[in-house]
Amino acid sequence: MLATAYSLDPIHERMLQAALLADGQAEKRWCALRDEIDLDTFWDSRALNFLPLVYRALVDEGSDHPDLPRLRGVHRKTWYDNQLRFRSLAPPLHALGAAGVDAIVLKGTAFAITTYGDMGLRHMRDCDLLVRPGQVGRAIRACAPLGWAPREALPQSYARHSQEIDLRDANGAYIDLHWHIAQWLVPPDDPWNGEDQYWARSVPIDVAGARARALDPTDAVLHSIVHGARHGWRDAPQWVPDVVMITRSQPELEWGRIADIALARGIALPVSCALRYVADTFAVEVPAAVLRRLDVPTPARARRMFALSGRGHEPTEAERRFLGAGAGTYRFWVTESAPYTRRLAAAELPGWLADHWGVAGPSRLPVAAVQRAARRLGRTVSTRRVP
Repeated sequence: MLATAYSLDPIHERMLQAALLADGQAEKRWCALRDEIDLDTFWDSRALNFLPLVYRALVDEGSDHPDLPRLRGVHRKTWYDNQLRFRSLAPPLHALGAAGVDAIVLKGTAFAITTYGDMGLRHMRDCDLLVRPGQVGRAIRACAPLGWAPREALPQSYARHSQEIDLRDANGAYIDLHWHIAQWLVPPDDPWNGEDQYWARSVPIDVAGARARALDPTDAVLHSIVHGARHGWRDAPQWVPDVVMITRSQPELEWGRIADIALARGIALPVSCALRYVADTFAVEVPAAVLRRLDVPTPARARRMFALSGRGHEPTEAERRFLGAGAGTYRFWVTESAPYTRRLAAAELPGWLADHWGVAGPSRLPVAAVQRAARRLGRTVSTRRVP
């Protein structure tokens, strides 16, 4: 199961090799790939997001491939879209600063500005902001006058059982407002202050004239790996170019810190798999001593959960048949709890499920379960009555 979980789609891998290896073979690899795909009918959005990187690799190699005009257009469109996103993010950042709310820009926003060296190379679907758990309410209130509103209410135990909420504006744009970098990096016994180390190491960044902060490069590598593992490599392959580009732009990474945090948080397995993959497939120079440190036994439950979460959030057909409408809830729980021991998972599940279902507390779960079952039964009966 791990081999399936921690593997890229072959097309994604080959496209990224053409884009990232920088060994003088970009055009050769691109031509081989183009023998198999027709860009006029190819609709894999994840792969298409890598076309600006392919364009840059071909240009740097001095290629005159006939796809260059088309790829240049994709690159320019990505650059333009990113400019619009940065400009839309600047007012909320100004508002947060005025309200005394600390903010870290995560993932694409930070990388496009600080890492890729060209704002047209890193595709972005949205913008991610991290605030401290104790400042979430103030952050939401600060953004409200600008038209940004949450899509749903905050869970009552949000700091313990979730990590983000979507803010939308009137134009349909949205910001992922995080209070945790990623649930796997949160100490379960200290969800309010357990990520202070990342804040202390964060660095200044300017987003369209607005001041904010970004994760330091070492923490950004770890966060990218964790994001890919939580969402599944095939569903979220963007972690690969992010990690490769960070390691190229910041060769003096603190690899030992990555191992320290991975071991402390019980995520040595997915981190080790990711580092070995980028080392073997994309020539990233990961110290052998770090890989040896991460080669530790993984408890059976965590190994199984990592394998399941690595296959993505979508339930399998077997899970849908067995769990029905609860299959989606099960998948979310798998992702959130993957590093937990059996004892910790058993202790955390009732509170997590109460938050997920929006009920007052674990004591209300039996009533909520009966009500949800009754609603499902009612919908099933109504559907069967339709001629």
